[in-house]
Amino acid sequence: MKKLIIPLFLILLIPLALALDLNTDGPIPEFTSLFLSNGSRIDANVDFSAKPQNFTAGPPSDEVWRISRMLLTIIDANIVNVASYGAIAGGLTNGLEVGVIQNGIIGILNPERNISDGMFKIRSNGDWASLMFDVEITNLGAGDDYVTGRWTFDKAGTKIRLDGATNDTIFIEFSDDMSGLEAHRFLLQGYIERTTEDTTMPIAIILTVIFVIGVYFFILVRLITERQFTEHGLIKLLFYLIAFWVILLPLNMAVQFNDANGGPTVVTDHLNLLYQIIIWLNWFIMFYFMLWFMVQMLKKLGNSKLSNEEKHG
Repeated sequence: MKKLIIPLFLILLIPLALALDLNTDGPIPEFTSLFLSNGSRIDANVDFSAKPQNFTAGPPSDEVWRISRMLLTIIDANIVNVASYGAIAGGLTNGLEVGVIQNGIIGILNPERNISDGMFKIRSNGDWASLMFDVEITNLGAGDDYVTGRWTFDKAGTKIRLDGATNDTIFIEFSDDMSGLEAHRFLLQGYIERTTEDTTMPIAIILTVIFVIGVYFFILVRLITERQFTEHGLIKLLFYLIAFWVILLPLNMAVQFNDANGGPTVVTDHLNLLYQIIIWLNWFIMFYFMLWFMVQMLKKLGNSKLSNEEKHG
């Protein structure tokens, strides 16, 4: 049996190799890039004060997008002040509202907590800097100047998932006069989720889960059959318990692999559930075998004491 351990372990490493092969298991997710628009124009540089209007973008009904970031571009003459919007002196009166519609539910991305006067709306160049990491105002000296910024959604938590089947969209609501701006654009960047015909990914994930469960119970059986306490028992027990935690790594890799490649969210949910179950089992096993080790150690001390008493008796 011991001679079979190494070959068996090497065979079980195959799904790990498959799970790590992110770029050769079929096509990579398709990159997508699209400007927000009102259906006829991508530049939001008209007068919206009389009638607010949304600029939106979303996938067709047969696609699912994961949006990583939104790029802002404002072009105007003589942009010199963070309190202005572009070069609109004093900024906007009403401000911009950024949001997402997912499965018919509206979610607003503007900060709403800890704001004494309600929602934080974007009214100036400086307000964009409150939401984006690297807003830049560039004054070229001659000709038009520009404001650029990058709002990376997955740096703030996760990519925004838009499902075309439920008419999901990202939108910005405008309700101010922006006719003075030369250009005012918002570009979404992300990728289209993999299609279901790519079967290599789920096979790799299934094999990885089999690997985790197989090795997990193999280690568990070895640990349970370790009934005799030896002088090296503590070291052996320590290595066994460490192995239980290391075995979580390929499972976590499978979760990241599925999510990064646009796999079904239900797969990620089930993998995360299995991950949590194994964590709780690990804590139980650690507690149980620490007690077992202490009992065995006390027995050994007791036997040694009886042996010494018999020798001196």
